[in-house]
Amino acid sequence: MDLARRLAGAGAAVLLQMMLGCAVVTLVSAATQQPAAAQSAESVAKVAQVITVRIEGATQGSGVLVKRDGNRYTVLTAWHVVAGQRPGEELAVYTSDARAHAVDSSSIRQINGADLASLTFASDENYAIARLGRGLEINIGSRLYVGGFPLPTSAVPSRLFRFLEGLSIASTSKGSVSGYELLYSNPTLPGMSGGPVMDARGLLVGIHGRAETDSQLTEQQGVAVKTGSNQGIPIDLFQSVENFANSTQVTPQTVNKPISPNVEPLSKEKSEKGGAPQDLINDLTLIAAVNSCELARNEGLEIQKTLTTSAKASTYVVNANYNGIISGAGKLASQQLVNDSLIASTAEVSQGCGSKLNQADLSFIEEIKKPALSAGVAFSPASRFRKSSMAPIVRMNDLALAAAVNVCELAGARKVPAQNAVISNAKAITYLVTSVYGSEIAGTGKLEASQIVNGTIVQIVGRVKQGCYAKITDADKKFVDEVIAQFTAHRLTSSNRRSRR
Repeated sequence: MDLARRLAGAGAAVLLQMMLGCAVVTLVSAATQQPAAAQSAESVAKVAQVITVRIEGATQGSGVLVKRDGNRYTVLTAWHVVAGQRPGEELAVYTSDARAHAVDSSSIRQINGADLASLTFASDENYAIARLGRGLEINIGSRLYVGGFPLPTSAVPSRLFRFLEGLSIASTSKGSVSGYELLYSNPTLPGMSGGPVMDARGLLVGIHGRAETDSQLTEQQGVAVKTGSNQGIPIDLFQSVENFANSTQVTPQTVNKPISPNVEPLSKEKSEKGGAPQDLINDLTLIAAVNSCELARNEGLEIQKTLTTSAKASTYVVNANYNGIISGAGKLASQQLVNDSLIASTAEVSQGCGSKLNQADLSFIEEIKKPALSAGVAFSPASRFRKSSMAPIVRMNDLALAAAVNVCELAGARKVPAQNAVISNAKAITYLVTSVYGSEIAGTGKLEASQIVNGTIVQIVGRVKQGCYAKITDADKKFVDEVIAQFTAHRLTSSNRRSRR
């Protein structure tokens, strides 16, 4: 069996294509989707009407059907719609066929600290699910639609579905309070919170949350004074968290045309003056969490083991490449670096895949969380909602080094085969690059997920070869040697082709 099939069989999404400024042997690639065409307002309204739900509980609001898993549906809404729900209080979702569905109260989860929540209900009926767009890519002036069920009034005594048209009037990727990054001119009414914000193609691009208020006039008059504009949370936040929990679920597809490399894969790490940037620490934290969730799900490893190993790997990078210095914090002792990394990555795991962990893993998270909060340490995930222009090459080198240390620790202790650990780490780095850096790496432009994951595999394997080759099993050595041999052979072939031109 050739390497491509072995890797794909191990659950890798897209494998062995060199990246980090280049791309090499493309063996498998992710499928792409054709962009949806613009539709009439009437067509979009029909879609909105069947995916929007009415929420009745301690607080009344609206929601959107965004996922189906068997007979269980997931609804997105605004966190403030369900935050006041107490244990034992009834909460129901009413779908477009006017049927009431009891909500599993244990399924209510706030998403990444924003005014956004998910909840689930069970039904054997076949309901339409929203198609997701990209809220952060909406241009000012783009047509938007907001749907929902306003509260009863004296003029309209029942909660009827409303569909209101407007324009995007502002957006930001720099973050805002409670995740509100969309601003639009659509008129809305109380009760529509949690409803869909849709673009002209009928794609869900955000969740409506609140009216914008004039803080100065509100303070002067003692009552909320609205500006006439409304705010929503881009759907990108939900997609980021959803991808975090399901980062391996990509179908591989064979591709025959190779792409030649243009940089050396084992470039040396270069430290940045002033210590490790905070963004690097955030990136290492997110990768540790995604990798831990992957290994817990696919290899049955305890979260405590995977997170502790990742914390040591992150500490190694900060010590080796930045002399133990973090920008804004100064030089820290190794134990403090490990502890800080463990707390931060545990918070990420709790937010990202906590609902899928076993009781032992959840108990470990609580063991980390309680003393951290008691000591006044923030226990909250680093923002996966931040967006940067592109990932620097130095950053990619740091991440590959941390991944290699993680692989060496796990494979050396015989906790998991090196192949599986490499693949898991490569997927975690790919998730980071696609969700935080928009799939862009300095000097390369925008890359496919296949290029990122396959190139990262080569980067990690090269460092494993240099670092702990003598300590891993013969089977692990064979895997490492095959990856390097295929990369080297393709690089030689590509070089010969260029010399003949």
